[in-house]
Amino acid sequence: MVVLEESRSSSRGEILLPSLWSIEWFQQLWTRAWLGWAFVYASVLLFCFVSRCVALTALIKMYGTGKDCTFSAKTAALCVGILEDFVCATYFACVIWLIDILLQKFARYVDSIETPTSNKLKSIMLKIFVFASSWMLFVAAVGPVAADLLLVRLREVRFTFQVISSDENSVIDGMTSKEMKDVCMTVTTTAIVAALFAILRTFTSWPKLSRWNPIHAIVTLVNRRKEQRFQSVSTKSSSGGAEYDDNEEIMLELDESGKNSGISTPSNLSFCALATDAPYPSSKHQESKDVLYRRGELAFDVDVTADNPPNVLVIVVESFRYHDSRYLVGDDDPSNLFKGSNTTITPNFDKWAKRGVAFTNFWSSWRTSRSVESLLFAQLPYDDVEDSGMTGGKTNVELAGLPQLFKAKGYEPFFTTGCQTEYDDWNSFLPSHGFDTVWSRDEMMKIAEHDLNISSDDWYGDAHRGLYWGVHDDLSFQILGDLLINKTQEQRERAARGEAKKPLFLTHYTISSHIPFQERPQWYAEAEKPDFSALYDGEEYTYLVKDYLEMRYFTDMELGKFMDRMAEEGILNDTIVIISGDHGQAPEYGYDKPEVRALSATRVAGALIAEGRLGEFVGLKFDDAAEQYDILNTLADITGIPEEGFLQDGVGRSLKRKVEFGERVVFSNNPSHKLSVVRGNKRLQYDRHSNEVLLHDTHTDHDMKKDQFPTLNSDEQDKWFTWRKNGRWLNSYYTTRWDNKCLLAGECSA
Repeated sequence: MVVLEESRSSSRGEILLPSLWSIEWFQQLWTRAWLGWAFVYASVLLFCFVSRCVALTALIKMYGTGKDCTFSAKTAALCVGILEDFVCATYFACVIWLIDILLQKFARYVDSIETPTSNKLKSIMLKIFVFASSWMLFVAAVGPVAADLLLVRLREVRFTFQVISSDENSVIDGMTSKEMKDVCMTVTTTAIVAALFAILRTFTSWPKLSRWNPIHAIVTLVNRRKEQRFQSVSTKSSSGGAEYDDNEEIMLELDESGKNSGISTPSNLSFCALATDAPYPSSKHQESKDVLYRRGELAFDVDVTADNPPNVLVIVVESFRYHDSRYLVGDDDPSNLFKGSNTTITPNFDKWAKRGVAFTNFWSSWRTSRSVESLLFAQLPYDDVEDSGMTGGKTNVELAGLPQLFKAKGYEPFFTTGCQTEYDDWNSFLPSHGFDTVWSRDEMMKIAEHDLNISSDDWYGDAHRGLYWGVHDDLSFQILGDLLINKTQEQRERAARGEAKKPLFLTHYTISSHIPFQERPQWYAEAEKPDFSALYDGEEYTYLVKDYLEMRYFTDMELGKFMDRMAEEGILNDTIVIISGDHGQAPEYGYDKPEVRALSATRVAGALIAEGRLGEFVGLKFDDAAEQYDILNTLADITGIPEEGFLQDGVGRSLKRKVEFGERVVFSNNPSHKLSVVRGNKRLQYDRHSNEVLLHDTHTDHDMKKDQFPTLNSDEQDKWFTWRKNGRWLNSYYTTRWDNKCLLAGECSA
């Protein structure tokens, strides 16, 4: 394995400035958060400037004579006009910014309640509103200026609202045909420019003013000055100093990778060419130099042989927070999450986690689409409240993740879900990024009607076998089980013929436990359920919490049926299973703000099940901090890598490898709330710009009531500030690389 790392000059604080007019400079320009503000100001000022230039001579003659039309007089008049227009543009920009902020909050609210409305309809309605409001506001901002200068040219009067009153109609009476043409030209030009302005704001993302405001520049400047006192610590960290070797894990530097790079690579992010001489599991070569983040003593091991590679199944459970599992929380329950009861909401997950390796300190980044970026491609997800790395399909962005890794190893990549995949353009993203076959809601419905005796009326009739998002988990797990049984039989038949096994890499996303937690099959609605009242009595949103717990139990029950069936069929002895929540959930905080309960929203359940392969490690609880983006390197460590190697840009590391507790650092971000860095049982919460931080113990203080940061000495605070700086840098790095379509490039020039 090779690490392509930034040049050391950049880690020492030197900035490589690209040529002002280089292609890279223009490509990076479109990613600047302040570009929307510059666009608004430039649009208004340019329009008004051209209008003033056209009417400048007439304006000077109105107050003087032709002799006064000197260069200095014209320059002075234009400067005064620009100042007036700047004030007008500032008011205009503030109104646009306020609208963008409100639209952002509204979109977040609609996404949180997930009312049964078509996503396409919501998108169309928002676009109509953005276009109409942008067009009208632009006309309102520049219209009076255009009208004023038009009247100066035609009638030598200034525009006021009294001009259109009955007493002043004489100024517009008796217009000649030439003057009428001038009026029509001005009106048409204003309308066209306003339409172009509105189109850009409607159909592109960079003109959004909510991405940035001038206060950010001030805060950033202040923070830079404050953080100068931490520079020595930061430099030591970024240059691979001994104090941070366990976190940075710098192994081999290729100087050419950092040269002339338009977008530099942070020192704690590596391009990993997973290159070996043979596809052996790296656990047999603990000290090899070609196994980045897959070196050292084992935390656990999975018995895998190259001649009979196992199937790999990744099950991603909707809204599965870690504290739904009593096994993960533990009997001591230091944050009293189960309120003194002996209840567990997920008995089946608990049962199987005990037979595998359980990840009790496992983190995600909020929202389902972002889990795809982390779990499957080992990245810090795209940093945007509305969009993800999948938005638009990203068919022209090259990626390397789990589907590419296993495809290179001869696996068949398969994606299944009961959910509709039109949401966030999954239907175009998944097939274009490694999955040869994708089954979603429509395919599941066809299979269920053909094989499971489900009628078309059952979906949304009295049986309620479907929900707004798609097909309920009871049916999707049954179809998934049938698929695995059939594929395993095909593998056995190929082996009997002496052919290659062609193992399966399969990712499955569940959906029934999606907010608002009320849609359920009729048979389950009528079924007897456990009493979860100890967990929802006294809560502000009692019925919402109750509905959530019941649907969490439903999905767990169907997961248990699936796992039991696979065990009985002998499938699990030939399959490595990863179970993870896509993100958490906080019904205790209502429909519109679940992410505010940060730990419930981002700390998820996780487990690895490998029947007959774990030996002494069965029942292990992995308590150190881990993130979804660690799964790629973990599975690469378990199953081995392709003979030709594998290039990927992930930030994760193998969880098979033992690291001193608390030295493993992970980043868990929520664009609609806060960013965070987790180290052991400590979590630092911060945002993109300000210096405000909150440090708490995730084990004993789930609801973040006690800020521990003020109690730290300056050295400990400096370390956390360094990790915060790295987290911001990584967050910005991945977003910039997504925008520039250069995630796998050494030099980001495309």
